[in-house]
This record gives sequence, structure tokens and C-alpha cells, in this order.
Amino acid sequence: MSKAAVVSKLKELKLSTEGNCDVLKKRLKNYYKKKKLTSANLFTASKLSPYYVIVDFEATCQETNVPDYQHEIIEFPAVLVSTELQQVIDHFQAYCRPVLNSTLSGFCKELTGITQEDVDTADTFPQVVKDFEAWLTKHKLGSKHKFTVVTDGPWDMGRFLYGQCKISGLPYPKFAKKWINIRKAFSNFYKCRRFEDDA
Repeated sequence: MSKAAVVSKLKELKLSTEGNCDVLKKRLKNYYKKKKLTSANLFTASKLSPYYVIVDFEATCQETNVPDYQHEIIEFPAVLVSTELQQVIDHFQAYCRPVLNSTLSGFCKELTGITQEDVDTADTFPQVVKDFEAWLTKHKLGSKHKFTVVTDGPWDMGRFLYGQCKISGLPYPKFAKKWINIRKAFSNFYKCRRFEDDA
């Protein structure tokens, strides 16, 4: 099957047409595999988490960070996605006021688009994480509904959240103990070159 034919079929099925020919063929093959397994009652949605909470923290930074630089979370955004409905259900977004690096560097402001006023008028991280946990509770995530946190690479949880909890004197939150690195999952699934994890 030519790339043009694969792209045409993916468009017809309303699937993404992004990627090289091998990725597109795998996407189409996966679609038909799932369809066959579903028709034979061998595939169930229970293999997927019913909800994904996608997070992408922004943190304080310098153009060149010294090895022991302590990043502080300055934005805590999240998107709640239903796997059953395949759509976004809700958003959470809050800025955080840093305490160690209270003045944002010019590089940080340019990189993130976050202004000094955004963080100066924000709550500190302990309050923001409470608000986020209240948002999870509002959606009955972790009680009535199972969910999985998703990040783009290991930095959000492994460095930013972990480091911020240490700075704030908070225990590492239960919601963050298991998470999916979507960058790694994508590259493993499509057998493509993985971007640098620290990028």
C-alpha cells in the first residue's frame, strides 16, 4: 500500500495522518486489529485507564542552570481526558509563587510566557497542590474513577514535582506515584527515535 493510499484511508477513518510511512501503516494496522478484537469480544476498554490527567509543569530556570539549581514550579496545568468519550472533560490551571527564586529570569519569562505579575499574585505551591487535589476530588478521580497521570518526558514528575515537594516540605503526592511518560510510550510503540529525555 502506498503512503498516499494509507493517508487517504486514515483520513476516511478520521485518524491522524502525522508521521512517516511506517508510523502511518502501523496506525492503520492497529485500528483494524482493535476492530477485529472488539468484534470477537476479545478487546475491552478496561485495558485503558478510564481517565488521563495530562500535566506539563513550568518551572523557574536560567539560561544556564548550575548543577544544583533548584527548579520551582511556577505553573501547574492539567487536562482531564476521558478515554471512553475520547475528549477533554475539564482543565485545571494555576500559577505558583516561587519562594527560592522569586524573581523570574528574562530567559524563563521568554521561554514560558509567564510574567512576573503572574507569579507575584499567585498562591504558593502547597495551596496550588491542595486546589489540584480538590479538582481531582470534584471529578471523583482516585475514588469512584481510576485515572493515570501522563507527562511528556520524565522531568515533570522526576525533577520538578519531586523537587518542589522537597522545597515545600510536602510528601510526594499519591496521585503522582504512577505516571506514563507519553514520549517514551510513543517512541516504543512506533519504534522511532526518542527525543532526548532532558530536552
